[in-house]
Amino acid sequence: MFPRIASIALPKDYVRLRLCGEHATDVNDASGTLLLNVAERRILEAVSRTYERYGFEAFDTGAFEYADALGKFLPDSDRPNEGVFALQDDDEQWMALRYDLTAPLARFVAQNWETLPKPFRRYAFGTVWRNEKPGPGRYREFIQCDADTVGSARPEADAEMIALAAAGLEAAGLPRGAYVLKINNRKLLDGLLDEAGVADPKQKLAVLRAIDKTEVLPRDTDGRVPSSISIDFRPQE
Repeated sequence: MFPRIASIALPKDYVRLRLCGEHATDVNDASGTLLLNVAERRILEAVSRTYERYGFEAFDTGAFEYADALGKFLPDSDRPNEGVFALQDDDEQWMALRYDLTAPLARFVAQNWETLPKPFRRYAFGTVWRNEKPGPGRYREFIQCDADTVGSARPEADAEMIALAAAGLEAAGLPRGAYVLKINNRKLLDGLLDEAGVADPKQKLAVLRAIDKTEVLPRDTDGRVPSSISIDFRPQE
């Protein structure tokens, strides 16, 4: 059973006076952080009901993970304090705020594989954090809505995820035809990189990150990425 939590929302002016006194200047929100309104909460609730209707159970992990558990999933650097918000605990181990919901799930599944039902189907709605400069469509803090199936190689599981994504978007208020689903297959990308002769793991990671950022790259008047933007395939020192 989940705990029942009561919360009271206080006006911002009241908070400012309590924090800083009557002569305080305005208290500003940290840029790129989360502000969740009532309408957005209702969207999360509607999508949650849709996931449960498909048979997925709610399961979330903690906000903090040990950096070595994130491992190769670190988004921007091998250093644990770049790309993520990280700190050292009393034992001098690096801990980081989760940057997505997938890496913590992978850690949990690895720890509990023998006892988990197969397939393991869960959904999670949670806050994640990225230690990067905020910009259009990029935030330091935001909510991800994940549904995952672990332990099934059947194509029906993939088809179900596509149907679930469509149902979730429609539950959020988007009518059919007003959204586009983009489907990625990592095996296909790995095959293309092998054909291109990209064998070095660091080079592969650089290419995958570049592909991930194509949505925010500058474009010409025809909507294409300028040809001057390229990926360096030279071996890294």
